[in-house]
Amino acid sequence: MTQASSTKKEKSFFTGAMGHNFKFNVKDNFRLMIVIFVLHFAAAPLLLITSLAEILTTGRHGGFDDGFIAAAVIGTGLAAASGMLCALTVFKYLYNKSAVDMRLSLPMTTSQRFISDFLSGLFIYIVPYIAAEIISWILMLAGHLLCDGKTFTYVLPDQSDPRQEKAYSWVCNFFEQAAPFLWRGMLGGLMLMVMFYAVTVLAAGCCGNIFESAAYDILLNILVPVSVYLGIYSVSSNVTGFMETVYEQKIIPYCGPFGGAYGLILTLENLNSQLDTPYHYYMYSPSLIEPLSFGIWFLLFTLCTLAVIGISYLIYRKRRAEDTGKPVVFGIFHHIIMTLGIFSLCYLMVVDGTQNFVPVIVITFIVYLVMHVIRNRGFGKIVSGLVIFAATIVLSIGSFLLIHDTKAFGAGDYVPDPESIASAQITYAGMFGKGSRNEGIITELTDISALTTLTETHKQIIEYHNNNDESTDLYRCFMDDTFMIKYRLKSGRTVMRSYYDPGMTAMNTLSTLDTTGEVTQSRAEHVKRAVTEYVIASLKEYEENSDYMGIKQKRTDLYAELTPQWIYSSGGKDYHDSCRKGYSELPEDFLDRLGDCLYNDILSESPEEYYSPSGKVWQLNIFNMNYIKVKESYTETMAYLSSCGFDTFPEPTEELVRKFILSPIDGIGIAMSSQPLIEYMTGEDFPTATFYYLNGGYFRYKDTSITPYTFSAAYEYYDDLLTLIKHSYKEYKSDESCYTISVSGNSAVISEEYNDVAERVFIRMTADRASYMAERDFFGSPYERDENGNTYYGYSEYLTKFIEFYGKDKIVSALSCYYDSEAAEETYKNLTEWAKTDTNFGDEYSEIIYDELAAEGYAVVTEAHTVPLD
Repeated sequence: MTQASSTKKEKSFFTGAMGHNFKFNVKDNFRLMIVIFVLHFAAAPLLLITSLAEILTTGRHGGFDDGFIAAAVIGTGLAAASGMLCALTVFKYLYNKSAVDMRLSLPMTTSQRFISDFLSGLFIYIVPYIAAEIISWILMLAGHLLCDGKTFTYVLPDQSDPRQEKAYSWVCNFFEQAAPFLWRGMLGGLMLMVMFYAVTVLAAGCCGNIFESAAYDILLNILVPVSVYLGIYSVSSNVTGFMETVYEQKIIPYCGPFGGAYGLILTLENLNSQLDTPYHYYMYSPSLIEPLSFGIWFLLFTLCTLAVIGISYLIYRKRRAEDTGKPVVFGIFHHIIMTLGIFSLCYLMVVDGTQNFVPVIVITFIVYLVMHVIRNRGFGKIVSGLVIFAATIVLSIGSFLLIHDTKAFGAGDYVPDPESIASAQITYAGMFGKGSRNEGIITELTDISALTTLTETHKQIIEYHNNNDESTDLYRCFMDDTFMIKYRLKSGRTVMRSYYDPGMTAMNTLSTLDTTGEVTQSRAEHVKRAVTEYVIASLKEYEENSDYMGIKQKRTDLYAELTPQWIYSSGGKDYHDSCRKGYSELPEDFLDRLGDCLYNDILSESPEEYYSPSGKVWQLNIFNMNYIKVKESYTETMAYLSSCGFDTFPEPTEELVRKFILSPIDGIGIAMSSQPLIEYMTGEDFPTATFYYLNGGYFRYKDTSITPYTFSAAYEYYDDLLTLIKHSYKEYKSDESCYTISVSGNSAVISEEYNDVAERVFIRMTADRASYMAERDFFGSPYERDENGNTYYGYSEYLTKFIEFYGKDKIVSALSCYYDSEAAEETYKNLTEWAKTDTNFGDEYSEIIYDELAAEGYAVVTEAHTVPLD
């Protein structure tokens, strides 16, 4: 802004005129300060007052009332938004020619005037906030002194008998726990307010009237983080495995006040995660994304805020007095806003993969035309405006198409050379890594041979995804998890990728690292932490808290129990006492010693025992807080357990199997597979689907092979089922085709030595299922439903493939183990007749699909999920 400089020079930069101007602005907006203070007071101070009052008067803290939370959110939002009002009020003279002339006549230089106005507006904006936060800390101190560390008692109706009242006690630590969040939130909120105010001043300097200033301020604050997000998302949508979260956390937290608010939330979430460690570490999936710390975010965001203030000052200096009244003083500012807006609109409309750009062009043109008319107060300069629009839309759509067609300039197919990698981290510690509370494993690789295997795996993953638009690999059925890679290159660059469905070929390649030093070490360390840190932290939490019934939880109420691998807890009623030990019966260093033993056994485990164990396997239930497998080959662990009183290792006897495995089943199924099976202890994936594998292909049905209402037939071959259960392993890999067994969602691989037994059971179970369906006339019905509404998609199609695969001789021979020869022949005849039954899917489309898939060599279609037979 140009003006005649004052003839009288002051030795000090901060003159009396500056102070007078500062005081005038504050005094003129004092009422606004009061309003802002009241709005801030409705947030943290009010919530703390209600919490303190509730604890002192009722003896409990039941959370915040929804009304107070709503008041806090609304108050904070309005108080934050008042920053625009503060800035535009202090700099309102920029929109009035007579006011500009009067301000220019004051004995201040341009710099002095800007600093005086900027600081006075900021004072009006943040001082009420600081005052409210001081009150918050006074309340926090009072709460800490009056409540924290003290035991409070309150009375509620007894859950067992609501007519009676019961006293509950708890130790308060509410204010102590809230303090770290409050001071971070206070400092972060303060910096967000300064950033918002600075952006508003920047917009005010670029515009000549108050309407455009407010409008462009809102657009600038919104479009910067939105356009950055859409740019990142456009890359991730075209690059399989691209981890957009990494770049979102690196860039968006510094994109203005809204982006900064996102960054502040991330830092508070990270703090909450740290307070939950190690519980959080084991209960959530691992991540190679480095969490955003509050200190780094605050420092970088402060630097960004100072940069915005500096730009605002430069714009203020360049602004001329005669520009007052213009819609936009600097045309470049308008074009930046319009470019961000058109870019965002284009990406929002095409990021889903559409190639129809006509609606994109029409909508963005209307928006651009409206903004052009507003800026020029009519259709002046329309030709140049259309040229600029055309260039902008071409660049926006062209950049998206370029990213799409080149896979982000080759990033989608990029795999670094092993020689260029300093180290790599993967969320993997073996093909059997997924199990009950045994997640959270991150392995670091530095050996060149391991890095070579990893890059080969990575190439196979990319090839798999390039050849499969909709991945249907068996790995996805077995291990519904995310595989993440993080390369640290020798150049200092970091490359990260994440794949939800890596594919079995790639994972089989990666599994060759399972028994190498680095992967084994990572697996051993993780199991040790799972036994020590996680369980110890859980014990502390268990003991300190009282449950809802008011019963004090104690460690002495807990026990450790050793059971066969299929049985997770027997309640100590059916095993010898030596298989179940109470907490007080075990040594004080039980967990530490057990962790050391498991660590040593895993490190010394041979590849043969890791991939295809031949010995027995047990489950060790540690205080109902973790389940750890104990193999017969874990000699040090077994010796230590024996020294602790576990001198009898239970066997899966007929009685126990009948009671704890086969009696309460949701379903039991046998499947044939040449793929390694990975255990699902949670049972969330297998109860509703059994997989029948035939020569690498598989069939999927909504029912299981034998469900409770057809289970009676299973007792005719109960001995075989018991044999298969005894010789099955939840962690097993073989180069030969093996059968798997699934019981109530818990699945395991049957040792290949018992393929003959598994085969005849599999054939008998298929015959039982077919017989069950035939008796109820399910074959040939539109969707082959049972009385419970379960659907059997194309079971006759399955029988056709089943008969083709096994052949008559093998089927009859297997059935002859359970029936006489005449009955076996009759059963086979029935199977062939049922297989010929037409399966009407209700419309011609399904029949066409079946014909096309059969021609392409596909085995079956179920729920639009297909897998090649070959």
